[in-house]
Amino acid sequence: SEYQKKVQAGTCVSDILYRSFHCYWNRPCFALTPFTSWYTYNDVYQRVRTYGTQLINNNGLRARDFVGICGDTSLEWVVADIACVFQSLITVPLHTRMINEDLVKVITNCQIKCIICTTEELQSKFTLLMTQCPSLKEIVLFKNIDDLILTDHSEWIDIVINAEDNDLLTIIHTSGSTGIPKGAMITEKLWKTFIEDGLSMHDPFVKAIFKPLCSTSERQALYYTFCSGGRVGICTEPSKIFEDIRLLQPTSLGCTPRFWNVLYAEFQCEYLTQLEKNANSCDPKSKDMVYQKVLTQFRSIFGERLTSVSTGGASTSETVKEFLIDCFGYGRVYEGYGCTEAGDITGDNGILCVGVQIKLEDIPELDYYQTDKPYPRGELWVKTRTLIPGYYNNSIDTEKSLKDGWFCTGDIVELIDSRQIKIIDRKKNFFKISQGEYVAAERLENVYLSCVYIEQIFITCADIIKYSQQQNAVMAVIIPNEKLLIDWAKNTKLESWTDIKDLCKNPIVNKMILVELKKIGERKKLRSFEIPWAIYLEYEPFTIKNGRLTSSNKLARSVVEKYYRNIMDDIVLISQVRDSGDNKKVIHDNFIANGGDSLSAVRLAALAKSNYGIEINVEKLLTSSTNNNVQLLLTDDGMLDPSLTVNNSLSENDGDILLTGCTGFLGAYILYELLKQTTNCRIWCLIRSTKPDIISQVLKYYDFCSSIIDIERIRPIIGDLSKPKFGLTNDDWSQLSSTISLIYHCGAMVNHIKDYYAHRTVNVKGTIEIIRLACSRRIRINYISTLSILPTNKIVNENDQLDELYLYRTNGYSQSKWIAEKLITQAKQRGLPVTIYRPGMISWCSTSGKCNEQDWIYRLFTGLIEYGIAPDVDSLMNLVPVDYVSKVIVWLGQQRESIGEIYHLCNMNSMIQFKTIWNEICTMRQKKSEYIDFNVWWTDVLNKVEHDKKNQILNGLLLFQNGIPNDRDKKILTKNTAKALQTSNIELSEINPTLFAKNLLDNLSRN
Repeated sequence: SEYQKKVQAGTCVSDILYRSFHCYWNRPCFALTPFTSWYTYNDVYQRVRTYGTQLINNNGLRARDFVGICGDTSLEWVVADIACVFQSLITVPLHTRMINEDLVKVITNCQIKCIICTTEELQSKFTLLMTQCPSLKEIVLFKNIDDLILTDHSEWIDIVINAEDNDLLTIIHTSGSTGIPKGAMITEKLWKTFIEDGLSMHDPFVKAIFKPLCSTSERQALYYTFCSGGRVGICTEPSKIFEDIRLLQPTSLGCTPRFWNVLYAEFQCEYLTQLEKNANSCDPKSKDMVYQKVLTQFRSIFGERLTSVSTGGASTSETVKEFLIDCFGYGRVYEGYGCTEAGDITGDNGILCVGVQIKLEDIPELDYYQTDKPYPRGELWVKTRTLIPGYYNNSIDTEKSLKDGWFCTGDIVELIDSRQIKIIDRKKNFFKISQGEYVAAERLENVYLSCVYIEQIFITCADIIKYSQQQNAVMAVIIPNEKLLIDWAKNTKLESWTDIKDLCKNPIVNKMILVELKKIGERKKLRSFEIPWAIYLEYEPFTIKNGRLTSSNKLARSVVEKYYRNIMDDIVLISQVRDSGDNKKVIHDNFIANGGDSLSAVRLAALAKSNYGIEINVEKLLTSSTNNNVQLLLTDDGMLDPSLTVNNSLSENDGDILLTGCTGFLGAYILYELLKQTTNCRIWCLIRSTKPDIISQVLKYYDFCSSIIDIERIRPIIGDLSKPKFGLTNDDWSQLSSTISLIYHCGAMVNHIKDYYAHRTVNVKGTIEIIRLACSRRIRINYISTLSILPTNKIVNENDQLDELYLYRTNGYSQSKWIAEKLITQAKQRGLPVTIYRPGMISWCSTSGKCNEQDWIYRLFTGLIEYGIAPDVDSLMNLVPVDYVSKVIVWLGQQRESIGEIYHLCNMNSMIQFKTIWNEICTMRQKKSEYIDFNVWWTDVLNKVEHDKKNQILNGLLLFQNGIPNDRDKKILTKNTAKALQTSNIELSEINPTLFAKNLLDNLSRN
C-alpha cells in the first residue's frame, strides 16, 4: 500500500516506527482484554514520546546505553521498548522468571545501567540485586500507562534517526534450556529485515499478543503488525486466552507447540465426552459426525477472520499437526523452524526459506553422516539474511557457533531434497545408553505426547546399573491430563482415590500409562530401548514459574533433570525390588553396597507405598541369595573347561542316537520324527522319571502310536541333566558314549519368571555334560537353542555373534540358553561337529492342533475363555508349528552339510493376528468375539484375580501385564534355513487357528 511504501522508506528502525505512527495516526493500535476500548496510533505515539523524554531526563541516560525491560506482556512494556528505540537506547529484555544468578550475569555482561519494571514486586527484586551489579544505577517502575502526564510536543527530546545498519538495537537472550542464556546481538539491519519480511496487506490485520515479549517471535510480530497499520490485542490473563482470542478474532495466530497441545487436549476431552453421550447411536457414521461437530465447535473459538495458524519454537507432534489441519484446513496450517541467531530457516514441510543457504556436518559420535542413505544426515549449518554477528561480550560461544559465516544450529537433520530438510533432534538432547545406542529425547517426547493421558513429558536416562547390573534405560516424568485421567478412573471404577494426586501415586494408573506408551512405541515403530522402562507421574505441571520451562516455553532440561534425579533413583530401586522375584541377592548386594540397612529398607518400603503406590517386601532388601552377576556369567559359566578336549576317533555314522527332553512338547515331536526318518538305530532317551512307560504315554497323548513307527527302538535312560555324567555310573556312561553317534539335545528347564541360577544346573551344566559326552568320541551334537537369546531391536542374521549386552536385559531362562549356546560354540571351535537350531515361538501342530499346555499361548487363550473378553490390541504373532520345527531339526541333523551351521526356525513371512485366533475360538464356542480397551481389561483382570486367587486359569492372565506379545517389528533372518531346505520336501504350513481352537476347547472340556 501507499502507507507501507512510506514506512519502508525509513532509514532505521526508529524512523520506520515514526513513519508508522504518522501514516496510521487515527487507526486503532492497541487494546487490552476485553478489547472494547482501543488506543489509536496517535495515543500510543504521545505516550511513547512523553515516556522517552522522562526516561532520559530523570535517569541520566544517553544514546547507546543499555536498558533492561522486565515485565509481563503489557502496553507499558511496548511503550517502554519503543521509547528506548526512539532514544537509541539498547534494550535487553529480561524474563520475569529468570533466576537471580542468571540475571546478575546478564546485567553484568551487558553493563545494564537502568532497568524498567512493570510491577512493584519486580522493582524490589532488582533493587536487592543492585549490590551485585556495579553497572546498574537505576530501577524504574512503569506500572500504568494512563498515569503518564502527557507533555507538550515542545518538551519532547528529539528522536534519534541516524542509526547505522551495524549498530546494536537489542540483545535477545536465548532460552537457556541447557545452560546459561547467551545474548544474541540484534542489529538495526536485522530488525529492519524482520519488520519488512512480516509486513501484511490484510485489512484489518489483527494480532493477538500473549507470550512474553522478551521472546524474539512475539516481539517481531508486534513490530511488523504495528508497521503494517494493524491492530494488536494484548491478552493479559493467560488462563482466559481462548476466551480472549474469541473476542479479538485475530487474522493469524502463531504459537508454540505447548499452546496447541493444550488445545488438542481440550479437544480430546470434549470429543470423548460427546462420544459417550452418543454411545447408543446405531448410525455407523456417528463417530465421524461427533468428530466434525466438535471440530466446528473448536474452530469457532478463533473467530471468522483467521486465515492461518502456525506452530514453531519446538517440534510439534504429528498427531497435533493432523488435528490442526482437520480443524483449520489444509494449506492454513504452517510449521516454521528458525532460531534467534539465524531467524527463519524453513517454512512448512521443511522447505527452506528464500535466501537461506545450508550445509551438513558429519557427527561421527552419533553415527550421522552426509553419506547416509536414503538421505544425507548431519548437523545443520546455515547462512541467512538475518544471521547475528555473534553473542555479546562472549567470544567463546561466538567462536563455537559461528564459523566462517555459518551458524552451527546444533540441530540434526535429514536432507530430503536440496531445499528441504527434516529435523531429527538437537545434539544436546541426545543421551547414550549402555548398549551403545543414542536416544533422541525431544523426538520421543513428541511421539509420546500423542497419548491422550499425557499433558507434558520429559524423557531422561536412568542409571539402573547402579542397582541391578543390568543397564541404563529410558525413563519419563509425565504430567497427566487431569480431566481425561479422572474420567478413565471413574469409567474403570478404580478404587481408593479422591484426586489427581492419588491417581499419580496409583500403581494401576502408572501401569496403564506405561502400556499406552508401549502401544504408541510399537505403532510408531520405535526401537525397544526407546520405550520407557519406568515412569514417574507428577501432578504439578512444568511451568515458567517453577522454573521447569524456559521463558520461551521450552523444557528447561537441566533444571528438570536435576529436580527429578533423586526421585528417579528411588523409582529405579523400588522397581528393582518389586520386580526381583526370588532373586534376592541382586537387590540385597546393591542395596547394602549403597549404604542400605534395616532402617533404610523400612524407609524405602514406606516411600514406595506412600509416594509411588508400590508394595515391596522389606525382606528382599535384607535377605541374600545367589548373586546374579552377569560379568561372572561371561567369565565363569561362559568359559568351557580347558580340560574338555575332543577325542579324534570319530564315532560311527550308523550308531545310535541320544535324545534329551523327549517328554516335553518339542522333544516328543523330535522323537516321533526320529522314529520316522531313521530306520535301524536305537533312540536312547534321557528321562528323569522312573516310570518305565512315561515315554509311551507321551507318544500316546500326541497320537503318535501308529504302525509307521517302531517304539521298540526307544531305549529309556534314567538320568538327570543337572548331575555330573547325568547321574550315571562310569560303566553306563562309557557304554553310552561308545554306542551313540548323534545327539539331539532338546532338554531344558523353561521358566520365564525364575532367575538364571534356577535354570543354571539343567540348561548350562547339563549342556556341559552333553559336550563332555560328545568329546569322548567326537560325537555330533544337534543343539536346540532359542531365538529368545537374540535382541529384538535390530536385524539378526544366523551367523551374527551373540550380543553380550543382551545378557544384561533378558530373563533368567534366556541368559542360561545364551551361556549354553556360547559353550556349544566353543566346543565347535575345539573340533566337535555341531549344528545349532534356534526355534521361535513354537505353536500347535499343523495337522492335529495339539498344543503345549505349559506355554503362554495356551495360558493366554484358556484365560481369555475363562474371562470371556479379550483386550483390544493389534498384536501380530510369529508362530511356527511344532511339527515343522521337529522335521527340520531331525532332517538337518542328519545332513553332513549342516555341520557348523546355525538355523533360525520361525515364521516371519506368515505371522498371524492375535484377534484372528480369538475370533476363531469364539466362533467355535458360538459366542460373539468381544474386545475392550487393554487398560480396562487389565484392571478388571486384577480385580477378578484378587477375588478368586485360587483360579489357576484366570491367574495365567497375570503373565500379560505388559501387553499381548507382538512380533510385528522383529527382524529375524532365516537365509541359512531357506537355503538348506531347498533339497528337502519340508514345507512350512500356514498357521491354522481352527485346529488350535478345536484342540484347546476339547482339552478344556476334558479337564
